[in-house]
Amino acid sequence: KVVVVGGTDFDFGTMKRGTERKHSFVFRNEGKAPLKVWVKNSTCKCTVGKVTTDYIQPGGESPVELSWKAEGLADDFAQTATIGTSDLSQEEVKLTITGKIGTNY
Repeated sequence: KVVVVGGTDFDFGTMKRGTERKHSFVFRNEGKAPLKVWVKNSTCKCTVGKVTTDYIQPGGESPVELSWKAEGLADDFAQTATIGTSDLSQEEVKLTITGKIGTNY
């Protein structure tokens, strides 16, 4: 059974245009067998999913890192990445990052 410690949403707050931030979502395996996790897709090339291990052992945890580079014309952003899992009750986990892009003066 897959659990995302701390939830599946993260707010970067306000970022300066042209800067990059990263956040690691922690996946925990609360099942009795190894849990496979992998990056399926994301809504933007700016959001990069990085899985540090293919399998999480029972009771174990592993980070899944998403990064965002504040570019473009929009002031607000919301992007998602889909992580595939071998948990038959939750074969996909959608991770969401949000925030605002501030203007440099």
